[in-house]
Amino acid sequence: MKRIGLVIASLVFLASCSTKDITSESALGQQIPVDVISVQEMNLEQKLEISGQALPNTVIPLFTTTPLTVQDVFIKVGDKVTKGEQLLKLDDELLRSQVNQAQKAVTELEKGIATAKQMQKGAKSSLAELEKLQIELENSLESSRQLIRGLTDENEEVSLLMIIQQSLETSLKQAELTQAAGLLGSLPQINVAELEMQLEIAKQNARQAQIAVDATTIKSPIDGIIAEINVSPNQIAPPNNSLVTVVNLSPIIATFQVNSFQVVQLKESMQAKIQIDGIQDQIDSYIQVVSPTINPQTNLFKVEIPITNTNENIKGGMRVTAFIDIGGIEKANVIPVDSILYDENSAYVFTVKDGIAKRNNVVLGVRSGDVIQVHEGIAKNDLIVTRGKERLTDGAEITVRNED
Repeated sequence: MKRIGLVIASLVFLASCSTKDITSESALGQQIPVDVISVQEMNLEQKLEISGQALPNTVIPLFTTTPLTVQDVFIKVGDKVTKGEQLLKLDDELLRSQVNQAQKAVTELEKGIATAKQMQKGAKSSLAELEKLQIELENSLESSRQLIRGLTDENEEVSLLMIIQQSLETSLKQAELTQAAGLLGSLPQINVAELEMQLEIAKQNARQAQIAVDATTIKSPIDGIIAEINVSPNQIAPPNNSLVTVVNLSPIIATFQVNSFQVVQLKESMQAKIQIDGIQDQIDSYIQVVSPTINPQTNLFKVEIPITNTNENIKGGMRVTAFIDIGGIEKANVIPVDSILYDENSAYVFTVKDGIAKRNNVVLGVRSGDVIQVHEGIAKNDLIVTRGKERLTDGAEITVRNED
């Protein structure tokens, strides 16, 4: 019996130990092991590092406003072209017909205006003649009246003869006046000013038609390189869509988007060293543009740095990093660069308090070696997760493996 009791006691002890161990291991299994480091305060040499993109100095897309057939394409992507060089030829048969019609309209209106002016001149001459005849008729009538008033018995025969002659003259004058008035009334009424206005419209239409014809020969507006061709022979060129794009790569412009903390530290003419992916040597340059206004879509400011590209080995779209020395920073809060995570909208880290991980969005500043300044989101002595951070979510339970 004593032996049986000892066996039972041993089993109970083992069972209790086993349950405790299992419970402990299970609890540990629910926690994510991580390494942490505290936020440090230190003095930094302020060398701002910003990333951006190399963009062509000039980008010019070429269009047509009329859907015309592409007759010839004289270039290919990558070709160097000079200003005024022909790139494409569009079918201009229809447009040339419109030019001819517009020129005919101009010619006909010019002839019509010349005829109208000649008729106006004739009308003025007829009017002057009419006025002269009317004066002569009035004078003849007045002479007849005077003869009648002066008629006496002594010279009755002479006076009657003179009256008859004067009446005959008056009748002739009246006939001439009637004829002249009839001719003047038969002249058509022509508004020369209106014709001249129509002529100006016709000339403008002719100029526009000629411009449309000239536009069927697509020429390069600059010395540059063909970056894109969107049409081929016998294709209908879509109106208001880019047919060809010409770019100028010398100089090329390194373009960056920076936040509010970075932009206040940057000024035009500040020196910069440029590193370009695929090119071994760094390039010396300077800040040319610091945008005075924020982009409301990105909440960032644009910074531009020109890069000499004589050999045109730097292509549009290459990734560019600029290093700008902007002085020193005292007592900056810094964390290791490899403790930072990124999503589409921001940079963030995980802090640890009472065994719980918390996600903190951070605003980054200057990088110095393996550490980077943090403007907002954490404070001095906060514990930052360095290893194991990729497995964490906000509120996850953790266990710290290292000693800070």
